[in-house]
Amino acid sequence: MTLHPKLPLHYVHGVPWCVALGVVDYLRDAGLERAGVFWPHDIDRGDGELLTMTVSGGADEEGMYVTLRVQGEAPGMDVGALDAAVRRRVDAWERAVSEGRCAAGPLASFLSELFDRMTLMGADVDVLYPNGRPFDRGSLAGLDVWGRATVRCADGSELQIAPEQARLRRAR
Repeated sequence: MTLHPKLPLHYVHGVPWCVALGVVDYLRDAGLERAGVFWPHDIDRGDGELLTMTVSGGADEEGMYVTLRVQGEAPGMDVGALDAAVRRRVDAWERAVSEGRCAAGPLASFLSELFDRMTLMGADVDVLYPNGRPFDRGSLAGLDVWGRATVRCADGSELQIAPEQARLRRAR
């Protein structure tokens, strides 16, 4: 799916999270009631299977764009209904931004719901370098309005992690 969001440039960073919530809306409507978001913006079907999202972007004659690809399978997927669920989410977010309800950061208008639908929230996680090697362990304690995760380590310290710095997985 390629979107041309009507957002200030610094808000485009939030598109994948908004889209992930739209995919979760679709999956829950389709009966996968435990579906949620797996940090940063992959989708947990709720049955142990992940749908991974890749994101790229740029600009063309229509302005800036974001292309998102969700890889994986969901039984009986209706692409039209999925597209509609995602676009409803993005449209609502664009309205929130234009009304000034996201001044704190791109995820501000839906952060509470994202927090509630984050399947790793409160779980023990391994923090992985981009190459996949683990470098710490703790529990996912929070998210901020820019999508950074807070991991509380065993010694009580906290790590703030941006998606480009690390990945999380359930602790092994």
